[in-house]
Amino acid sequence: MFEYEADPRQAEKILTELGFENCKGASTPAVRHSIDLINTDEAIENSQVTRFRAVAARGRYLAADRPEYQYSANGICRFMAEPTEMIVEAFNRLGRYPAKHLRLVCFLNFQDMVDGWDVHMDTDQAGCLRTRRSPSGGCVLAGSH
Repeated sequence: MFEYEADPRQAEKILTELGFENCKGASTPAVRHSIDLINTDEAIENSQVTRFRAVAARGRYLAADRPEYQYSANGICRFMAEPTEMIVEAFNRLGRYPAKHLRLVCFLNFQDMVDGWDVHMDTDQAGCLRTRRSPSGGCVLAGSH
């Protein structure tokens, strides 16, 4: 059996940089926003932009090792050029998630031969209510992994 653990120090750094060391953790890393909130959204102050970008980049780095972060971290990083209040709120939720789920350990059993590859793809047609773009994703399974 192969055991892989994402670096928990990155999650700890996100908690520290956002000041969430003693907060109640979030049960999910993301929420879907309503169209009313999107329509009333405003840009954040220029003094907060650099800090937001630095912590968002750390969240994207952590998403490479933690699959549950990938969707929300990618969605947040799409707005790095012009961050808004709604995106900062979404990022704060992503920042509270490791307070409840600091560590993730993946266990993979060894396989003799890969019987085949399974590819799964999905798209959400016009799923982003702001840009009307279609977020998509997928995964490739080799055997049972």
